[in-house]
Amino acid sequence: MATLWLARHAETEWNVAGRQQGRADSPLTARGRGQAHALAAHARTLSIRHVVTSPLGRARATGAIVAAACGADCSEQAVLAELDFGAAEGLTLAEVRARWPAWWAERGRDRWTSRWPSGESYADAAARLAGFRVPSGATLVVAHQSVLRALLVATGERPPAAAIEVRFAPCECVELSGESDALRPLPRAIPGDRSARRQPRS
Repeated sequence: MATLWLARHAETEWNVAGRQQGRADSPLTARGRGQAHALAAHARTLSIRHVVTSPLGRARATGAIVAAACGADCSEQAVLAELDFGAAEGLTLAEVRARWPAWWAERGRDRWTSRWPSGESYADAAARLAGFRVPSGATLVVAHQSVLRALLVATGERPPAAAIEVRFAPCECVELSGESDALRPLPRAIPGDRSARRQPRS
């Protein structure tokens, strides 16, 4: 597999509010736009030729900033869309737990295959990611935390139990090279908000 770099989109208004975004969208914050520009500066040092994003607005906005700074082409792939959180989109995790306590308990036992209410599971996302196509040349994928976890499984880099514990801070870039220890944070995480490592799991 060609070497890829993976990055989560920049911070959004719903990230700050702790709301589950899924297929819904919210604008980048001012701090998020700064994170995207910091990622762009770092991407230039990697000689990125292609930026591939989710079709959702927050990933496209982040990817456009990076591609413009790198002189790279920018394209979308539908399979990189975030998990569909179904009826839970727009809710906080506290609201989700209160509304679906039995489902929340089920999810605690098996996060990989448990589907969000009227939505998708990590396993569903990994299945659709079989259709992910990697351009030749240095490529940065800009997508979402949950779907990036599923991508680690779809590419054989991590088993499910390990993949769902990987945290992607906004605009932090990791290398995926297809080697035995392939998931390597780059030496310095992108400057900016590190609070994503303390956000509730999703």
